[in-house]
Amino acid sequence: MSFGLRNPAYSFYERLLKAQILAGGAVYHVAIIQDGNRRYARQRGLSKLLGHRMGAETSEKVPDWCLEVGVKHLTLYAFSTENFGRDE
Repeated sequence: MSFGLRNPAYSFYERLLKAQILAGGAVYHVAIIQDGNRRYARQRGLSKLLGHRMGAETSEKVPDWCLEVGVKHLTLYAFSTENFGRDE
């Protein structure tokens, strides 16, 4: 599992998290509600487009992370009816 961050403290956290997941009971299904790309970008002074791009790149990695720790089913909620009323 690699989140692509090079911070040594985060690498330690990543290894710890993976060990905890693997030591626990089996997880068969994970559901993720994708939210906050605009907020993430705004808080960092980035464009909304870049925030969404970064979210999409992370979403592409999630299935591999799930397989790595034994998750068999993954649900990604990527779009809600709220999004129809938002600007591009």
